[in-house]
Order: sequence, then structure tokens, then C-alpha cells
Amino acid sequence: MTHSAVSRGRRRIVPLAFIAVAATLISLAGAFTTDVAVAAVTAAPKTATAPAVAAPALTAASPPSAAHPFSDPIWSPFREPVRVNCVRTNCPGPYHAFWAIDFIDTKYSTFDPLYATGAGIFHIGEVMGPDECTATGKVLYGTWVWIDHGGSRTTLYTHLYDVLAAEGQLVTPATMIGHMGHNGNNAPCTNNYIHMEYRVNGIRGTRLAPPAMLTCTENGRVSMPSSLGYATWDQVPTNQNPKTGLNPNVFTPLATNDCLATSPGAATPNRPPVAGRPGPASATVSWGVVPAGVDHTLVTIRQWSPSLRRYSAPVNRTVTGRASSTSFTGLLVGRAYRFGVAEHNAAGYSAWSASVKVTPGRTTPLAPRAPRALSTTRTSIRYAWSLPPKNGTGTITRFQVARRCLVRGHWTGWAYTRVSAHVESGGWNLHYNWTRMPRGRTCQVTVRAVNSAGSGLWSTRSRATTRR
Repeated sequence: MTHSAVSRGRRRIVPLAFIAVAATLISLAGAFTTDVAVAAVTAAPKTATAPAVAAPALTAASPPSAAHPFSDPIWSPFREPVRVNCVRTNCPGPYHAFWAIDFIDTKYSTFDPLYATGAGIFHIGEVMGPDECTATGKVLYGTWVWIDHGGSRTTLYTHLYDVLAAEGQLVTPATMIGHMGHNGNNAPCTNNYIHMEYRVNGIRGTRLAPPAMLTCTENGRVSMPSSLGYATWDQVPTNQNPKTGLNPNVFTPLATNDCLATSPGAATPNRPPVAGRPGPASATVSWGVVPAGVDHTLVTIRQWSPSLRRYSAPVNRTVTGRASSTSFTGLLVGRAYRFGVAEHNAAGYSAWSASVKVTPGRTTPLAPRAPRALSTTRTSIRYAWSLPPKNGTGTITRFQVARRCLVRGHWTGWAYTRVSAHVESGGWNLHYNWTRMPRGRTCQVTVRAVNSAGSGLWSTRSRATTRR
């Protein structure tokens, strides 16, 4: 059968409605909430209570959920047997010279189906004609797609014959996303194959060694490549290596989706909360109590660029153990940063937290050192203080003094007075006098500094009594 005959016989589905997709992505980027209706139950005598029904266990084939969209990419993307080809060093080079893995179709007249390797958000990189192929020139992926598996971890699939999933769709290992093809840079343009990459820190991030892949065989669930007799994928021989000759060739087994329904699914952590606190050229990010089973937390930081008017690409930090906060130092004072948090357990990553914005250095002042001087006359209280310790805050713009007095055995409310931070000569104004006060009046006084971020901490309260 020719490729043109196959093209006529199999309807090629290429999604074009990207507007609907944007709405899906926006909804995933926002907060995920679940509305729960709670009914008030009044206990009645002699009325049996229905037993609680346990929620069905999540499996690898469970429908995708916006609250738990991700799982680790640990499944094989194939059900038909395919030949294992180049990984990194197991074929003549320079071919890859980086981590990737190729699988070649065993039947060139058909196009084997391709499945997602884990739960995630599906994206389309580029769509080409199924027979647009070149043997030379610029390296082209042809029709290629990728899946966001959470925590900045992605998988990439190239040279597809067609695309069956929609941009922004939530997929699972039971989702068929397309078929193997031969477009793009693929001499001699007749080999149907898939070039796969596992990456961290996004689709343009670092390539990772292909991990072990689970697959459902007639003998149950097995893990490749150990079930094929090799410790790593890069040890699998390929017939493109002259040292091994034309044989042996290594093929993946015939597989199904059967064991997906009994394998643990995406029981990932709930979307974590997040809070940020600025410091002097620093920021502290916290995410509350870490759930049981979480092995690490991923914190991402992005810096605002005023000239480009956008945030930078995210940079990730891994926090292991039960820690529930981390601090970033050496940040630019007055520059905005955005932070996000995702937690990981044995199933995979949680959905990303909402992002929190922090501007280092724009913290409120510490408490002034007071009293520097405190004295009274018959009708006044003279109060002076020193500047607060430096903590990377913005310039102090003013002070605020407060006074309350003891009248007939009870304290009055606090009375506040605004004090300019500077005198005309430009020096600091670090004192204030309360006048026209009754003789023998006992009062408490305190002061705080104010900058562009707001009011700082109050100083220690001081007590003074006017003379009689």
C-alpha cells in the first residue's frame, strides 16, 4: 500500500481551533477550585445512616482532572512492536550526541499509533504535510507535539503522520495523540519513526536520559528496557551500528491498555498554597504544611524586565524533605519577581500554585531606636529618637508619633501625629514636642518610620509625666 493510499484510507485529524485551546490553558493557569455542596443533616432517632462510599481509586486510565492534571512520564507510547534505535552513543555518530530515543515502525505501509507517556497538558509544536520530507538541509522535526507533565518536565514527539489530540487537551497514558510518520528531516523519507525527548525546565530545557517505560503485555505489566535484557536504553544495540551488524534488532513487545485500568494513577498532591515575603535584596517563599508522601517541592522564580516589559524564563529550585519555605538572596532591590510552587510525590507533580509577586527591598522600616531623649516640663513632653537599623528598605519619607495618657485611672485612645522626616537643611528630623498639656499628666509615647512600602514597626513605649 502506498502512502497516498493510506492518506486516503485514514482520515488525518489536524486541530485548527486554537482559540478554544487558549481558554483551556488560561483555566489551567488560574486557581483550581472545587465547589462542594454541604447539606445540614439532622439526626433522627431510629434512622439508619447510609455507609460512606469510598471514592474510586485513580488509575493511569482515569479521566484527566484539572485539579490533578499531571503524572510522571513513565509509560511506553507504543502498543504495536517498534524497533529500538539510536539513543545517545549506541549508534554511529555524530547522530544524536545528546539524550533522545528513536523508535522505528516495523511496517512502513502503515502508521503505528502513538500514546502519551504520562498525564499532562498536550501542545502542538508544528503541523506539516504527512509527506513533506527532506534528506538534507536544516533539521526539521516535521509535525511535532509535546506534553507538559508538570514541574517543568516535558516530553517531545516528532515526525508524526497526524495529530489526534487538541492543543491544551488534558491527556493520560490511555490517550492516543497521533500516529508515527516520516515528515521533516528523515532520509530516505520512507522510515516511519518517532524521535522522543525527555526534558526538564520546559520544552527548551535540559534533555534527560530516557527513563524506564512501563507497558502492558499479555504477561502483565513490564518495565523496559530491563524486560528486553538491558539496564539502560543506551545499551540497546541497533542495526545502524556496524559493530553489531544487521542483527540483533531489539523490538518493544506487543502491548495493550489493559493494565492501565489497574495501575495506580495520578494521585498527585493537591495544588499547594503560596505566600511571599520581601526582605533586603531577598525574598522568602512559603507553601504551608507539606503533605505526607511529598519527596520534594519545586519553586520557580521569574524576574521582571522593565525594558522588555515581560518576566524572564522560569528558573527552578528543588527543595527536598519536609521544608515548607525557601529564601532567595542577591535579588535586585525594587525589581519585581514572581514565584510559583509545585509538590511532587510518587505519582508526579501537583498543579502549579498561583503565582505570588514579591519586590525585594521594599519592606517597611524596622522600629526606630527610642527614646534617644525624653524630658518634661509642666506643660510639655519632649521626645527624641534615632533612625531605625538599616534593613534594605526604601528611603524613610516621614515619622509618626503616638501618645496616650492616663485620665482618671483609664488610658485614653492613641493620638497620632505626622512628623516630617527632614528639616529644611536636609538633615533628619528626629524629635517631637507635645505642648499645652496639664500638669502631672502621665502618658505613653512611641514612634515609627514610614517609607514607600508603608508604616514600619513601633518603637518601645516610653512613659513620661509632666511636672506639677
